[in-house]
Amino acid sequence: MPMSDAQKSLTARSKGLIGLMMILLTGLVWMRLNDGPELPPDIPDEELVAMRPSVEPNEGYAGSESCRECHEHQHQTWHHSWHRTMTQEADPENILGDFNDVTITNHVGQSVELFKRDGRAWFRTDYDPHLFIGRSPPRREYPIELLTGSHHMQIYWFPAGRSRTLGMMPVVWLKEDQRWVPRQSVFLIPSGEEFDSEVARWNETCLKCHTTNPEQRREVGGPQNSYDSHVSELGISCESCHGPGAAHVAIHASKNSKEVSTLVDRIVNPDAMSHDISSQVCGGCHSVSSVKDRKTQWRDHKPGDVLVATRELELGGSASEPDTEFYDGMEKQYDDTFWKDGMVRVSGREYTAMLKTSCHTTGGMSCLNCHAMHQSKNDKRAPKEWANDLLHPFKNENQSCLECHAEAKYSAVSHTHHQVGSSGASCVNCHMPHTTYGLLKAMRSHSVSSPSVRETTEVLRPNACNLCHLDKTLQWTARRMSEWYEQPVPKLTDEERSVAYGALMALKKDAGLRALAAWHMSWKPAVEVSDGDRWIQPYLSVLLKDPFPAVRYIAGKSLRSFKSHADFEFDFVANEDDLKERARRAHSIWQRTDKNVNRQPVLLKGNGEVDARFNKLYADRDNRGVALLE
Repeated sequence: MPMSDAQKSLTARSKGLIGLMMILLTGLVWMRLNDGPELPPDIPDEELVAMRPSVEPNEGYAGSESCRECHEHQHQTWHHSWHRTMTQEADPENILGDFNDVTITNHVGQSVELFKRDGRAWFRTDYDPHLFIGRSPPRREYPIELLTGSHHMQIYWFPAGRSRTLGMMPVVWLKEDQRWVPRQSVFLIPSGEEFDSEVARWNETCLKCHTTNPEQRREVGGPQNSYDSHVSELGISCESCHGPGAAHVAIHASKNSKEVSTLVDRIVNPDAMSHDISSQVCGGCHSVSSVKDRKTQWRDHKPGDVLVATRELELGGSASEPDTEFYDGMEKQYDDTFWKDGMVRVSGREYTAMLKTSCHTTGGMSCLNCHAMHQSKNDKRAPKEWANDLLHPFKNENQSCLECHAEAKYSAVSHTHHQVGSSGASCVNCHMPHTTYGLLKAMRSHSVSSPSVRETTEVLRPNACNLCHLDKTLQWTARRMSEWYEQPVPKLTDEERSVAYGALMALKKDAGLRALAAWHMSWKPAVEVSDGDRWIQPYLSVLLKDPFPAVRYIAGKSLRSFKSHADFEFDFVANEDDLKERARRAHSIWQRTDKNVNRQPVLLKGNGEVDARFNKLYADRDNRGVALLE
């Protein structure tokens, strides 16, 4: 793929150490304050609740409220967005979870009690949330100080010492399910039995992209991993994308030009920038990056700046030859962020993903070609519908692509080989398939590419054809790619020639691929095209007892999308015996329907039984310790 001068510059400057951010993201350093600051048990509540990161506009920032008077519509649409609520104070109106005297107990007997006192949310523990070793914890009760998330789940943070250091409450609230679950269960990581609080994770990592103008700031003279963190505003505010606005406000509010003659207006409009600099505004957070050196801070990148001036970017080469020194000898950590060819496989890194496509590097595509950071006044969708993906109202199908690609050629059946208007004729279904994982679901890849069987056999990334045609083999796909686009037919194994790739993903592949398979098994285009209502349920049933909680969650949700299992009750964090029993019952329900079929590629006999190869593939599944770094 040809590279622009901008990308060559990015690549050349991406050879340094990827730094502390990625260390945290890999999970190699999950902060545990074994020698951290102690909280005396008798500390007054009013002093305890003041131990939160400082929130105050500074360094030229004015705060989002200062924008409202002149930019009322923009402020209102931002207020409807999920960016605004990325981090919030733990005021009662912001808390989604149930703190009305609730107790959650895990499989090893640890418990968390949630309650309210003096108008605040608290939690009480019978374990040590600081993970102090060899001594009793100093406190048992902690107030909730900050919240992160509000779209899919909400995470809660408590004060962890006489400083501004936060710990993570070990249970999180799932919004759609309206329930509490252990923190470990909502990420695609191996199942953990004990509660874990990840003290200092917010100060080290979360504040970088979940607040405006963040400063980690270690506490001077404090214990190890003790922070005095400051931010200008919680959440991703106006100034996160437009730059510090204090001078802008002063200039436009003043009636005396001499009073403001020395001020420099630093407000920028990403929509008026070049496609690469505009996208780097988003890339400040939506990338795999780290600060350039010890003298550089995360907040040093401001909207309108060239990102590589202050950041090292990992562009995704390969596990054996990564772009930065950080991944040398760390193939496992690389594979938990990238596919083997360097394409991003986890959410939140969309700018890095876009750098893998010539649509951006040579074609001039930016994030704003598809995404609208403010809902337009003529957009008839409900604000929360717009907020889900921040897409332009007319860019949900092929229109974005046809701005550059001639419709007569690329919408024709001679190019798509699918009926006009069908899911197979959708540009994004073929060129931006759901091969990215995050937040308990599959997401579209932001690397625009063309499907091939080679990417599946060599890179291990599912190809778009088999993600829709779940009941077809890789050999079936290879033949059509050869006939339609003259792609070479790769060498395939006996399994790849005879067993549907959707079946192989669900039964045999690693947890990341099993999660993608489970999600696609309720994706409407795939279910319709592959006649999935007649054969998918046995695959989702077996995934209900998967070793990874996230896979079980997705499988349970997909299974309930079918009429036969619409009322099926399933707890994805139940104990192993219960999970096996629910999987057996789910399969039994399918056996009683008249929809089971005799179809060899999906390993079903037609009498409600599975082929022997079904159980053999399941027994041989890849259960390595995947820990996708979403």
